[in-house]
Amino acid sequence: MKILIIEDNKSIAHSLRQSLERDYTTDLAHSGKKGSYKALTNVYDLIMLDLGLPDADGLEICQHLRQEEIKTPILILTAKESTTSKIILLNAGADDYVTKPFDILEIKARIRALLRRKGHLESKILQVGELSLHQQTKTALFRHQPLKLSKKEFFILEYFLLHPNQVLNRLQLAEHIWERNPFMTSNTIDVHICNLRNKIDPILGKQLIKTVHGDGYLLVSDINYDKT
Repeated sequence: MKILIIEDNKSIAHSLRQSLERDYTTDLAHSGKKGSYKALTNVYDLIMLDLGLPDADGLEICQHLRQEEIKTPILILTAKESTTSKIILLNAGADDYVTKPFDILEIKARIRALLRRKGHLESKILQVGELSLHQQTKTALFRHQPLKLSKKEFFILEYFLLHPNQVLNRLQLAEHIWERNPFMTSNTIDVHICNLRNKIDPILGKQLIKTVHGDGYLLVSDINYDKT
């Protein structure tokens, strides 16, 4: 799961990232212009949008994203508490809002509620053969036995299972898993995928993630979604 946080207050933004990083991958933007660009050019599971941005009106950004048919859930961060303001936000396309100062437990609860509403959480198990990945509990099982995966390995496997039969290049993986970390190299990606293969391929009896030379990696499989 990847969340975009559009918040000009760097202290608040980094505090949110730190609080959410155990369960989600986060991407930060400290201006409306940069946040809009990221939202329009990347795939996120949820967008947290501050209204009081220095270079743009958060309400207008929300409206623009909806006009561009971005259907990602938008959680507004606002200092406005009036009923009229809240109605305007919801009418502009926001899915929910929290008022500042906020409690991180409330933020987490609202995120979970929005992801459940959109079918991204709790209701979905990604599966290939007898290998299943449970997004809510962040566990991977083979024949109902847990696999010991690191956080990064779990997110890599999840990303491939969410994009079956698609060639994913290193840049896509870097943006989604490593958030464009300047210290991350293409070799880092290769090493993590190699480690993931070493844990999964022997028990599957086949190579799950294939190398497409010159392009990236590919997971070829029929993916079943168990919503029970």
